Amino acid sequence: MNKLNYQHDIWCFINCCGNHEDLPDNIIPADYEIMDLEDLTTYEVQESEIDRDSIVTSDGVHHPITGMIPPYDLSNEKYVSLVNSLLKGSLHKFANTMHYSWPDKLPNIMFELENCHLEDFESLIQHVKPLGYHIVVIWSLSNIYDLIDKNIHRLNPDSNQNILILHRDNLDTFRNLYERKDLIKNFDQVIVIDRYDQKAPIISSLKENDSLLLHEHIFNGVNKDSLAINDLEYIDTRMH
Repeated sequence: MNKLNYQHDIWCFINCCGNHEDLPDNIIPADYEIMDLEDLTTYEVQESEIDRDSIVTSDGVHHPITGMIPPYDLSNEKYVSLVNSLLKGSLHKFANTMHYSWPDKLPNIMFELENCHLEDFESLIQHVKPLGYHIVVIWSLSNIYDLIDKNIHRLNPDSNQNILILHRDNLDTFRNLYERKDLIKNFDQVIVIDRYDQKAPIISSLKENDSLLLHEHIFNGVNKDSLAINDLEYIDTRMH
């Protein structure tokens, strides 16, 4: 994998399903600030067959989508305009906070996402792109058995069922990202850390133009992991 040149410009890293302390040194710069997604306004699109579709912002408010034809993504100018209007206050606050905290030069930043949604990517693009940030997505793929094993050793472990749901949802988001060229074109790179093989992680750069490459080891690992989740969910259901 070719390392990006972080000596110039400013960079925003979206770290999915992993801890920044576990990231290999050769894919990130030495200096960056950890940011909290909860400080920003995020949103989720809710489609309905019996009512108007809506955008639900992180404050819990439903904003009906009227007079708009899907897709609800960044390729749709009307959708982008609506999202910008909903995020206006958050965008202004974020820009002011960043320039106040770092008046001379904005730092490299990183957002860590445990539960990954494509709308979170949209919101981050809207917040950081106007400030001149280049965006790199880093996605850690680990098999479900390792995640459950780590969870057992936590002081306040979640139930295995919650981990299964979270991991399955994240895999679904990873698959769906391949279809979202409107997002991909805003990323300078998408890097996958494949930890399915315990001998050593495989680090791959996926972005090529406005598409993502699907390496065979990633395809096989994700499919095998999905089958394992189904098996574990079946066992968990039988036990209850």
